[in-house]
Amino acid sequence: MAKTLKALDQKLNELQAIKDKELSTLQAKLDVTEETIRTTTEAINKARADADEETFMKASKERESAQEIARMYQDKMKKVEAKPLVNESEYLELKKEIIDSLDNVVRESYKKLLPVIAEIENLKDNLYSDLNNGNEMLHRLQRDIFREPKVKTYPTPEGMTGTMVRADDTYRNTGSMGILNLILEKKDAILKESKGE
Repeated sequence: MAKTLKALDQKLNELQAIKDKELSTLQAKLDVTEETIRTTTEAINKARADADEETFMKASKERESAQEIARMYQDKMKKVEAKPLVNESEYLELKKEIIDSLDNVVRESYKKLLPVIAEIENLKDNLYSDLNNGNEMLHRLQRDIFREPKVKTYPTPEGMTGTMVRADDTYRNTGSMGILNLILEKKDAILKESKGE
């Protein structure tokens, strides 16, 4: 049984938490060390102002040690940050599990789409029939009821007679048919995916 996306996300979070905990521990140690650097710098400045050689030397050595320790923590943090949390085979296994889980999610979603697709096909057939009937009604209204001729003559500004062919009126908002056709074009792919093919 493939793991769920939620279980896989939890696994990734657990792996990340290990790194985050180590980094947090190192950061806390670095913060203490940086505070030591600040306090020893203040002590050095005060000893310099007071010409206190013993305090100056002691604080200087402490600060130098703290600076080295801070660099050590910073280097360690960089190594921890750069170190992979899994080896290559574990990475490939987790990657496969995520992709398999996504495939299952997509397949289940497509199965839920099948009844909707049947409804869309029915809707398309009804809409197509209604559009044809409506356009036929517009044609009858224009030609049979209103009696507009297909060819109309009219005077031109030069005093001549011109002719104009008048097209049939039609319903032009057929975008919904395009959307339905686009969805139904994907029907075969959705059927294959729902079966896991």
